[in-house]
Amino acid sequence: MKKVIITLVIMALPVAAWGFYKPMRVLAPELNGLTCINEKICLDDIRKREAAELLYLESAIVTNNAVGYFYNSPRAIFCATENCYESFGFKSPSVAHAVGTSGVVISPRGWSNTKIIHEFVHHIQAERIGVIQMLFKPDWLIEGMAYYISNDNMHDVPQRYIEAKKRFEKWYVELGNEKLWKTAENL
Repeated sequence: MKKVIITLVIMALPVAAWGFYKPMRVLAPELNGLTCINEKICLDDIRKREAAELLYLESAIVTNNAVGYFYNSPRAIFCATENCYESFGFKSPSVAHAVGTSGVVISPRGWSNTKIIHEFVHHIQAERIGVIQMLFKPDWLIEGMAYYISNDNMHDVPQRYIEAKKRFEKWYVELGNEKLWKTAENL
């Protein structure tokens, strides 16, 4: 009887996680009604395929040139509807969200190189620094880097992120790209 209960619990855990921790759906977006055109790009509106492919490619090039290459290219979920974005557990006012090293989810308001680069930077941070370790790094490093590399114009952004971007820029210019990740790990 004990084995049966343990087996049932183990079988129920993925289903429970799927229901309660919606960002997990990045791992299998097809089960959330999306179409994946390859291992990197999934959409809820296949008619926007070309736009999604171009945004992904351009954003990946800028990100990789600025802070290094992905160890594993992120899966990008391009949502053309708010319902899609919300089905992954995210809501306005956010326009895109990185999910550790699993991928990024982009709302209909986030279909821009600036927003995607921002989230790709978070993906690389998770790869280089570690998802858990990122929680203990200063905001100016995590958000400042993402805003600086994405060249965000900072409209409608809280003042603390404007200051974070300025502080990161000063630090990064003095430091140089070669020492970026080793120094960031030790902060």
